[in-house]
Amino acid sequence: MKKRILYFLLFFLPLHLVPEHILRNPLLDISIGGKRLRVEIAASPEARQTGLMFRETMEENTGMLFIFPTEEYRTFWMKNTYLPLSIAYFGKDRILFETMDMRPLQTNEVYPSSGKAMYALEVNQGWYDRNGIKKGAVLNIPDGIRAY
Repeated sequence: MKKRILYFLLFFLPLHLVPEHILRNPLLDISIGGKRLRVEIAASPEARQTGLMFRETMEENTGMLFIFPTEEYRTFWMKNTYLPLSIAYFGKDRILFETMDMRPLQTNEVYPSSGKAMYALEVNQGWYDRNGIKKGAVLNIPDGIRAY
């Protein structure tokens, strides 16, 4: 009996200490313009719809990478998003063509891409400026990462 309790405490209890979004969205190490980030992957329709809603904190050098099945004009908004974010849009070639800052909890303001995007990367507001990431930077992610 003691072994069962110990087994439970060592292996199952820690899962309750991990934030739910970490269990739900896979994590991936990527880089953009030579700067490394650890990102959650939003590759499913549900993950892309929820995004970073209801998060109260996000560590520096982390974010969420939205992966879409096709390259199209994209629009994001900040409904139920408490964190000030910056977004970058990338084409299917993974070249950055636009960044913009987004204000928290906005339901009447949208942030459309100026071109067709297959990837969008949300990070803490100002991250792109602080790290010297500009238009033309390359998004490096492992091959085979796809939307579903």
